[in-house]
Parts: sequence; C-alpha cells; structure tokens
Amino acid sequence: AGTYTFTVQVRDSQGRTDSRQFSITIAQASLPGITGASISPNPASPGRAVTISYQVNNPGPSRPVLLGATVWLGGTPLSDPANDRLVTLASGASTVTRTFVIPTTAALGTYDLDVSLVEDLNNNGRIDSGDRNLARKTSTGALRVVKFSVGDRVQVFNTFSAGLIVRETPCGTRLPPNKFDGETGVILEGPVFCDGHNRWRVRWSDGRIGWSAETFLRRY
Repeated sequence: AGTYTFTVQVRDSQGRTDSRQFSITIAQASLPGITGASISPNPASPGRAVTISYQVNNPGPSRPVLLGATVWLGGTPLSDPANDRLVTLASGASTVTRTFVIPTTAALGTYDLDVSLVEDLNNNGRIDSGDRNLARKTSTGALRVVKFSVGDRVQVFNTFSAGLIVRETPCGTRLPPNKFDGETGVILEGPVFCDGHNRWRVRWSDGRIGWSAETFLRRY
C-alpha cells in the first residue's frame, strides 16, 4: 500500500521525445477482524462438543472464510479440523459460530483459545498451508476442561464400605446417608474446588440433591 510515482517517456521516428509523470495510490485492503470469541458450554468434559462464537467486524463486502480454532494447554495444541467451517461474513459487525469437539484424550485443565479467519485460496474446504490467514485472536484461560459435563449420568465407585459423602454445599454440611458403590445420579452443576477435591452437584436416583467429590464418580 502507498503512493507510487513513475515517468513515461516516448520517442518518435525523428528522435523527438516527450515525457509525463504519473502517480498511482494503492490502498490497503479492508480485511475482517475478530473482536471477541467465547465458548459454550464452559466448562466441558473430554469427548464433548462445544460451540465457539466469533464476534467479527468486516469493513469490506461480504466474503467467504474458514473458521479455524485451536485450544492450548501449556505447549500442547488441540484442534478439530473436521469442524473447520466455511461461512460467509456479512459486511459490518456479526457473530458466526462453529463446533469444536474436545478430544477424549484431552488433559483436564484450563486452556487458551486461538481462533482465526482464513481465506481458502486453494478452494479445498480445509485449512492448510496454501491458505491466507486474514485475522487471528488469542484468549487466555478461555476453556476449562473438567471430568464431567452438566447432564452426565454418573455412578459411585471405589468407596468400598465407606460410601461417598453428600454435602449441602460444596464445602458445607453433610447430608447423610452416604452414597455407595453402584448408586447413580445426574450432574447438575460444578465443579467447585474445596478441601482438595473438585465437587459436583448431583441429583441422585432417589431424588436427593447434593455435592460430592469427583474422585469417586465415573460416567455411567
């Protein structure tokens, strides 16, 4: 981009010359930008699909882009290329979304999110080295990957004769009796870390609701 000046000179058959100077201005292309990104539901567990929302501003005319996304825990990236979605950005401000499936092997922890808008220069419908990155945004601590998701059915295990304590609040009063191996429930909320444990609010099969440590719960 910028203004460039050049001179054109001509000579006729009799050797006479003339010249003229010209200027041309090349404007910077108006590229879209990402103003924000968010993930829902959050937190989520390994193997679950989440929705990533991109808040986008496109100063130019509508254009197709691929929505790229990677999550990072330390130096380990996780991507989901099967869901790198092709969308058409409208002119101006808009929100576009894509699905991202958390790998079943994902470690538990808090992940950074890296999202991008990519021009599919080779028209093959996927993000690769032949494409052009139009915009990128990184959000720190954007996704918590935890053991369970809300709605998961869980089962008590490995408590032996002691049973699993149920509490009124994550760190609160016990609600006896305990739950024993094989009893089941549904995750309603969580986790909340307290006294060395991540605790989840569970609706048990007998209708009781309370908070219990995830150490003794598994998907059922």
